[in-house]
Amino acid sequence: MKAFTIWQPWASLIKVGAKPFEFRPKSYLRYVNAPAIGERVVIQAGARPVKPAEVEDLLARLGRDDDMTGLVVDKARQLLERVRAAHQYRLLPLAAALGTVRMGRPRNAGALFTGLPHDSDRGDFNWAWPMEDVRAFDAPIPMKGQQGFFQVNIREAA
Repeated sequence: MKAFTIWQPWASLIKVGAKPFEFRPKSYLRYVNAPAIGERVVIQAGARPVKPAEVEDLLARLGRDDDMTGLVVDKARQLLERVRAAHQYRLLPLAAALGTVRMGRPRNAGALFTGLPHDSDRGDFNWAWPMEDVRAFDAPIPMKGQQGFFQVNIREAA
C-alpha cells in the first residue's frame, strides 16, 4: 500500500474528519509513484513536533469571515483545543501511520474556495487533494516517513 507523510497537527485533523483536503503545490497525480484516483493510501504523521504557533494561528482563524483554512470548524477546534491543553502541545503521535484515506480527484484549490486556502505557515497552495472515506487505525503504527509517495507493508483492517 502507498503512504505519504503529513506533519502534525494536519495528519490528525485528517484522521478526525476535520481536514477534507490536503493542499499542495501540484496535483498528486504528477508525483512519482502516485496513487490512482480512488486508491487507498496510508496517512503517516511526520516526526516533526507540533509547532505551538501553528496551532494558535489555526485556532485564531477558525470560523472567522476570512477563514481560509479549509477545515471543518467544529471538529478542528475540538482537536486543536485538546492539543493546546496538552503539556507543551505534545498530544499527537509522531512518526506513525494513523489510518488510510481514499484519494479523490485532485482539484484546483481556487475552484473550490473563493481564494487560495492558507492552512499553515507554508504559504498558498494551488491543489486540493480530497481525503475521502477516512479509516483510522485502532492505534498509531510506528513508521518512518519519506518525501512523496512510498510503499509500506500495512494491511488495512477493513
